[in-house]
Amino acid sequence: MNPAAATDDARATLLRVVDELDQSEQTLGQPPERVDLVVVYSVGRRAPEDAEAWHEVGGWACTSGPKWLHAALIRRAADAFDEAARAVDDDDDEDEDGGS
Repeated sequence: MNPAAATDDARATLLRVVDELDQSEQTLGQPPERVDLVVVYSVGRRAPEDAEAWHEVGGWACTSGPKWLHAALIRRAADAFDEAARAVDDDDDEDEDGGS
């Protein structure tokens, strides 16, 4: 992916989040009393000037609020990815063992 496309993709993702927030507010029927949002990012590139080593900058930003809640949101997202990967891995194991 070229650098401009990578940045454009990240911006498009953030705009989708804004749309999701608007839809969530409509679903509630009233303005929310609280919105918790956590954004984790990693920006990197291969550096030809450094033997193609990977250079990376990363961090996170969040709304004001309890940091334990933000950490819980990150953990929930990580768990969702882990469980999806396990389900795929489990299916592969069954096929290799001659299971269903």
